[in-house]
Amino acid sequence: MFKNPKDNNIVSRLIFHLDLDYFYAQCEEIRSPELRNHPLVVCVYSGRNPDSGVVSTSNYKAREFGVKSGMPIKIAKSKLANEDAEFLPIDMSYYNHLSILAMESVRKIADAYEYVGIDECYADFSRYSRSDFSRARKIADFIKSEIKVSTNLTCSIGVGPNKLVAKIASNFQKPDAITIINPQEVKAFIARCDIEDIPGIGPKNRIKLESSGIESVSHLAKFDLFRLKELFGYKIATYLQNAARGIDDTPIRPHVSKQIGRIVTLKNDVTNIENIFPILSSLSSLVYDTLMTRQLSFKSIIVRVVLHNLRQVTCSRNLKLSSTSLEELQNIARSLFLEAIHLHSLSFLDVRRIGITLSDLSSYTGQNKILQYFAEESRNGNQESNKNNKL
Repeated sequence: MFKNPKDNNIVSRLIFHLDLDYFYAQCEEIRSPELRNHPLVVCVYSGRNPDSGVVSTSNYKAREFGVKSGMPIKIAKSKLANEDAEFLPIDMSYYNHLSILAMESVRKIADAYEYVGIDECYADFSRYSRSDFSRARKIADFIKSEIKVSTNLTCSIGVGPNKLVAKIASNFQKPDAITIINPQEVKAFIARCDIEDIPGIGPKNRIKLESSGIESVSHLAKFDLFRLKELFGYKIATYLQNAARGIDDTPIRPHVSKQIGRIVTLKNDVTNIENIFPILSSLSSLVYDTLMTRQLSFKSIIVRVVLHNLRQVTCSRNLKLSSTSLEELQNIARSLFLEAIHLHSLSFLDVRRIGITLSDLSSYTGQNKILQYFAEESRNGNQESNKNNKL
């Protein structure tokens, strides 16, 4: 394994952007290898009818037929009507598990690590590599190998002197690729990119740029900044022109969400309390997996219940100390659900949707482990005290 040298003489940043290839669909191919030879579509089903919902992602065989993320499932099925295609429901608990394993391969050796989403991250390897771009491929190969061994996933890695270039590079030769752009190559690399390759420029902004005569990255880089500001405002115009020149000073930022939550619409309204508990347990596990992926602890829990008549009832609890305990989360979620029924005098239970939200989040560091230890000691003490009082 590479060792991280303690060298503070960093000349240039060396930034990685890692993107797990067609992630949800690839996870399903790993679980069921026979799916690799078929168009595969992972869907978010609403549960109201068999075709209600949207496409989350698909493998490359399905993409050849025009299936895209966000497309209604009904349209995706029509495009694959003559193919032996597979349509599967999203399984976030499973995907989060593989994501945690994959991201750990980067996080454990990077100088700085930024979680972006379940399938992508940024990492700074400037000190690790002594800003030597000739070492970048060895580091990238090592990471890809670690991820392959731990999860069997492939990924694409872009390397550049900043986050912008690394992000564009990671998408340049997908899937299962490494693209390295050293500082001397940035200007030429950006110039040959499509204008929509720049993060933030989608079809609408492209039309807006083209209406002003900007049809390429090179043209955008040279375009009059004052005119650009008239079109987009100061901040966006400055970003666009800097991006077209490959300039980006954005630091790697450890990501801490304000909230993590999941809410589900039940296929059928639930009227039995006992039938709610397995759903709460599953929801707790899904939220917890996301929490662990992002290396966070929680201090506040909210349970939200939506009834058949769309009336919403909620109950929340704030903990004295941050927690990373799944068992505690599941127990409190169950308790809060019962509290919600009692406090709102729900004599007739008819649940249509139910959700769990965690807030007051903090980074899961060594200090949090110490706090968690004391928290558990305190809770165990309280439980023992209550037990003795009863005796």
